[in-house]
Amino acid sequence: MRSKPRLSVIIPCYNQGEYLLDILMCFPEYQNQDFYELIFINDGSTDLKTLRILNSIKSKGISVINQKNQGVCIARNYGIELAKGEYILPLDGDDLINPDFFFDAVNILDDNPEYSVVYCDGEFFGDKTGNWTIGDFSLQKLMIWNYLHVSAVFRKSSWKMINGYDPKSNGLEDWDLWLGMAFSGAKFYYLQKKYFKYRINQSSASHNISKHKYDELLGYLDRKYKNYINRDYISERMILNIKNNKKLLIKVLIAVYFPNFIKKLINKGIVNKDSVFY
Repeated sequence: MRSKPRLSVIIPCYNQGEYLLDILMCFPEYQNQDFYELIFINDGSTDLKTLRILNSIKSKGISVINQKNQGVCIARNYGIELAKGEYILPLDGDDLINPDFFFDAVNILDDNPEYSVVYCDGEFFGDKTGNWTIGDFSLQKLMIWNYLHVSAVFRKSSWKMINGYDPKSNGLEDWDLWLGMAFSGAKFYYLQKKYFKYRINQSSASHNISKHKYDELLGYLDRKYKNYINRDYISERMILNIKNNKKLLIKVLIAVYFPNFIKKLINKGIVNKDSVFY
């Protein structure tokens, strides 16, 4: 009989069967370990290939939970509710992960009870390749945009504290989760190792949110965290600063459209990092 796992990996799936076998290859020793568990959540898939692969995964003794299609937030919440692990790692059905991250992250959280979340660096693959270096945690940056990846390890108790993923934020659900945890006092630990691979697929849902829907979601987050976030103030303040400082406008344009150029200038010591709007 398997002992209770320390960590649970939650993998929602909606018609992503073509990628699930790639995920399984990340865990070649899964059946011979007790440290973590895999939980696949079938969110009402209709694709026959996906259903066959999910049945195959289930036949290997891996947990596959079926539900009607309700979206990624409810799927993840359902999986986390059933999870036996003290620690949780969400993994999208088309991404990849190195299990070494599990052991490092759990050791960090065990040794540092003041921390609630451990995240790491990664790399892009698919329609875009390259490294994804996330950097030290900054709440100020997080309030402006979501620079963190979905696959961070967090305490199940922290997820419970904010009532899990909010289905109303579906589309920006990861950002909402990190904001909720941060505003509730959770501390984030940056593990400077490259452990995950994030698939860039221009046809995926995350790359096809309409501007109208995106604006609606931003408005929802503004209302939800009205005591913490005020993007209108930030925008108005920036516009005022730019109107009064033409050099700042040039810096903003360069930082937005030529970020690699700025990095080269900083690395060569030509520009002081602290003097650049970045």
